[in-house]
Amino acid sequence: MKILFLVVATWISTCGFAQVIDDSKFVEFARQIELKPTNPENPVSMNAAFFSKTIHANEEAYLLVKINVHKNWHIYAYVPEGGFFIQSEIKMDLPNGVEANLVKEPKVLAYEADPEIMLYKGELLFVYKLTSNEVPAGSYNVKTTLYYQPCDPYACLPPNETEVENQLIIKSK
Repeated sequence: MKILFLVVATWISTCGFAQVIDDSKFVEFARQIELKPTNPENPVSMNAAFFSKTIHANEEAYLLVKINVHKNWHIYAYVPEGGFFIQSEIKMDLPNGVEANLVKEPKVLAYEADPEIMLYKGELLFVYKLTSNEVPAGSYNVKTTLYYQPCDPYACLPPNETEVENQLIIKSK
C-alpha cells in the first residue's frame, strides 16, 4: 500500500522549515538531470532522479526534482488563501514507511503586482530527503507529480500537471 505525500514547497519556505544543507554535490548531480525543452505552448518541464537509487534499510535517500520554467514565464510558489492564482505543488507517491522532507528549495521572487504572492522562474531545484523506517527490502516505484499554473506577463494557461516515476531499491543491512 502506498501513501500520498503532499508537499507545498513554498509554504515550507514561508514557514522556514527547510533545512540548510551543503548542496554543492546536489547541484553538480542536478546538471545531469535532463529536461524536455520548453516553449510558450509547454512552458514547464520537470524531471526527478535519486542521488543514489539504492539504500540500505533505515538509511537516507535524496530525490532531486528539477524544473525549468520557460523564459518570461513563471509558476506560483505561494498564493495567499483566497487568491486567484494556483499555487504549485509537488506530490510524491511513496511506499508505506518512507517519509520525505524538503531540505533544499529554490529562491522565490515577489510578484510585482502583489508582493504577497511569490513566484518561481527559470531553472529550479528541490531536494527531498527520504527516510525509510522498517521498510522491507525491495524495489519501489516513487511517482513525483508537479501541479502548477504557468503564466507569462500577459496571460495564464490552465492549471496542468506533469509526472515522472523513479525506482528506489532498499536493501537489507
